[in-house]
Amino acid sequence: MSSNRLNTVFCLFQILMVLKLSSMKIIKKILQQLGILPVNKLSKEILGPLNDKYVRGFDKWYRMYEGIASELINYEEGIIYLEICNTERKKPSDLTTALHFAKDWRRCNILLSDATGFHVSFYKSSSTGFAICPNSTSSVDIKNLIERLKSSRKGEFIRCFSGRF
Repeated sequence: MSSNRLNTVFCLFQILMVLKLSSMKIIKKILQQLGILPVNKLSKEILGPLNDKYVRGFDKWYRMYEGIASELINYEEGIIYLEICNTERKKPSDLTTALHFAKDWRRCNILLSDATGFHVSFYKSSSTGFAICPNSTSSVDIKNLIERLKSSRKGEFIRCFSGRF
């Protein structure tokens, strides 16, 4: 599918969400009838907004409270490719965690709903996010936390898991 067509798909998806057609089954049926779904490959122009939407809606909680962050790297031929940065503070870097995140991505993104498999790569991280009380935290402390977060991005490779849903 061409990049222009995928941009059209994403815009249509956004319009349907604004129109409060929030049922994923309805949106999926409309996109299938238009011949837009299933999608075989997603471009970088589509991956960016999908990652942004997922972080704001779901992943932020994992990042702040569980020390784990996921990113959609690719989607091709029905396979979801994720990179997960994990502090292993709450969740281990194992098959159960990989499957949990892959299923979560598939459930939360209509363009991934026809995925049949996953490939998840785990990376060590010292921090993936934080939660603060703005009234009791100084701006200097906040800046220090942000700098620490920036410096703790993806670390060394831990392991990867692949499988079918």
